[in-house]
Amino acid sequence: MLTNWIGGVLAVVATVLVQYQAQILLAGVIGRVRRGPGSTALQRLAAWHLTLFVVFGLIFCHLAQVGVWALLYLALGEMTGFADAMFFSLASLAGVSAETLELSRGHRVLGAVQSTVGILMFGWSTALLVALIGRAGRETGPGSAG
Repeated sequence: MLTNWIGGVLAVVATVLVQYQAQILLAGVIGRVRRGPGSTALQRLAAWHLTLFVVFGLIFCHLAQVGVWALLYLALGEMTGFADAMFFSLASLAGVSAETLELSRGHRVLGAVQSTVGILMFGWSTALLVALIGRAGRETGPGSAG
């Protein structure tokens, strides 16, 4: 049981750190793009391309988080292969059921913890996207100066 909690806490910390690092990286890119020179039309185009870059960056961030949990499930001997571990982990992070796979009774709590953390990470990503899109709209919208 202690292995569950140690593994779970380490996976939660790693998941949050991956999310945090992705946000720092994406914020740095956003800052560099915003400081660049350009016409209003180029700024509009850059703002929307930047949004796509952030979306794809967050997708890869979440896949890295899935990988963290998949490695934990493999280390605990819960899954027979990496593909199953990734599938189960992705389903858990997204809050859906992997009907064909399940954790043993002693490790079930980890799937629930991962689902809870996943909801929080998706919320964090959504907040970042809403802030970015809102800022892009204010800076490049019809009422913006340029």
